[in-house]
Formats: sequence, structure tokens, C-alpha cells
Amino acid sequence: MKRRQMLIGSGTMFATALVGYSSVSFAHDNEEEDAKSVQKKRDSTNHEEKEKDEEEYEGIPGFDREEFDLDSDVIQVKYLAFQKGTLELGVSVETTDQDVLEEELRALVPAFNQAIREADADEFFDAVEEFKFALYDECDNLRATLYLDVEWLRECLFGDLTTEEFVNRILMILGVVGDDDGPDTNQTT
Repeated sequence: MKRRQMLIGSGTMFATALVGYSSVSFAHDNEEEDAKSVQKKRDSTNHEEKEKDEEEYEGIPGFDREEFDLDSDVIQVKYLAFQKGTLELGVSVETTDQDVLEEELRALVPAFNQAIREADADEFFDAVEEFKFALYDECDNLRATLYLDVEWLRECLFGDLTTEEFVNRILMILGVVGDDDGPDTNQTT
């Protein structure tokens, strides 16, 4: 009788050891599968974000993204998007010199004018309700977010506002220059 119990006990231990080994093996396989699954999800997410960015660039009504070209060595476009009536422009600036910043911000106006003129100005101004402008430093730290008056772009496009006046208004909101053009009509966040 003891011999049967010993054989059954040994068999049970052997079976338990096999199950334990296979569980470890399955766990290791599952970890590899989980890692592959996570990587696939990341790749899929990155691909979807890239497609979304491309759709946002193409999705600005009355605006030709290919014609929006900044002529600047100091300012670079981080993003340009249009969502729910808001045109969002984020630029990265590689200077802290006020005079250089002022000079380089002037490149925004001709870039916008060209992109709007090459498309459809009426469609652009009908669709865009607000203009959100974000300024980042060279380390990608957000330095300022401004809501600019869309009418300023219209005035620049049709010659009622000079490039210098447009830039001075931005700098005035940033607090870089004094108020030369009257009261401030916009807010910063």
C-alpha cells in the first residue's frame, strides 16, 4: 500500500513539475507576445498620429499648406492644424534676442499671405474663427500661447495692416514692446 501511495505521490509531483515548467514556458512566451503586442500598438499609434497630422495639414479650408513656407533660420514650424474653427500654429524659436525675434517673426505674414492667396481667402476666413499661436524655445518648452485676432490676418492680406504692425501686436501681447498702437484687444493664456 505504501508503494502505491509513493508511486502516486511521485507521479503527482512529476505532473506538478511539468505543469509548473509549462506554465513558466507559457509565461515567458506570453511576455514575448505581450512585448510584441505593445510594440505593434505603439507602431499603430505612431502611424495613426502621423496620418492625423497629415490630415490636419490638408484640412485647413482655403489654405495651401505647401505654400506656407517660413523664410527664417531661427523660427521653425512645430505644428499647423485646424480643428473646430481654430487655426493652431506652434513655432519653435532658436533665439532669445528681442531684435532677432522681431525680425524673424516678420516671416510669418508673407507665409500666411502666400498660403491663403494660393487657395481661397473667402473660404479661409469663413472657416477660421480663432487663431491660436504657441511659441516654444529651442528646448521645446512652451513659452507663450496667444489667441490672435483672425482679422489681423485679413488686414495683412488686404494691405490694411503692415507686417511690422502685425509683429508689433504679437510682441506687445508677449510684453516685449510697449503699446504704440492703442489698446490691446486680445488675451494671453
